[in-house]
Amino acid sequence: VTRLRFAGAKPSVARLGGGYVNPDGLAFAGGRLLASTMDGLLSRSPSDDAAGWELARGVATGRDVTAARVVGDKLWVASRRGLAVSPLSD
Repeated sequence: VTRLRFAGAKPSVARLGGGYVNPDGLAFAGGRLLASTMDGLLSRSPSDDAAGWELARGVATGRDVTAARVVGDKLWVASRRGLAVSPLSD
């Protein structure tokens, strides 16, 4: 996992190590940025790029999350173990 920050003319790059953000695995839901990774569905505040990532517990059916989508008022989360649907919280 690599974090890119764009400030000025040149982006800064930081290697975060471990994990992998799956293609098409970023979503905004309930005021949080969600990232689908091999280590679970991670969540953090989108307003603070220095904020730490937290594991979104009880949302996915497995640890290897492949996608997260907001459809209407529901969050759909796919993992290698199946699909989970949950209502969005404010």
